[in-house]
Amino acid sequence: VEGCNIYNLLQNCSDLLEQFGGHAAAAGLSLKTDMLPEFKKQFEASIVEQGIPEQKVLEYSKLITIEDCQNIPWILSLRMKEPTGNKNPNWIFRVEEATVVYVSNTAINNNAVTVVLRNDAGNELRLRQFRPVEDFSIYLYHKVHTLISPDFVYFGGITRPEWQLVDIQEVPDMEVV
Repeated sequence: VEGCNIYNLLQNCSDLLEQFGGHAAAAGLSLKTDMLPEFKKQFEASIVEQGIPEQKVLEYSKLITIEDCQNIPWILSLRMKEPTGNKNPNWIFRVEEATVVYVSNTAINNNAVTVVLRNDAGNELRLRQFRPVEDFSIYLYHKVHTLISPDFVYFGGITRPEWQLVDIQEVPDMEVV
């Protein structure tokens, strides 16, 4: 989030933490379970104090289609930007007005979800999200806009592209029956 320094936010709550570390864009922490409610309260107060907007604003590199996501040479050309990280953010693309046709939890303890989108031409795109914080089944058979990011799975000497779901928003008044 633009203007948010995660390390500084944690510093403001350091009296509640066992340990913490990191930098402006990423951090880790340890705290006792019974301190979690107070930590959440103090952390959120620090966010307000820093003037960080509550609503997330996600930027994307380019508007693309499901067909673009199936263009293997183009997808593999994105690897030239690797490695990605704080100073070299990963590609994020927007796919508009696709219908969610399948949602499945694919890992034990709900650690991953698979979402399948279909466009009006009948082309489908499989997306994954690890450690989901929402129930994506609420979007089933609804038109959505999504933000997605390419990932590359290396196995057995073969590189395979996989798309990660970054964000999803329902298109208002566009339920598909």
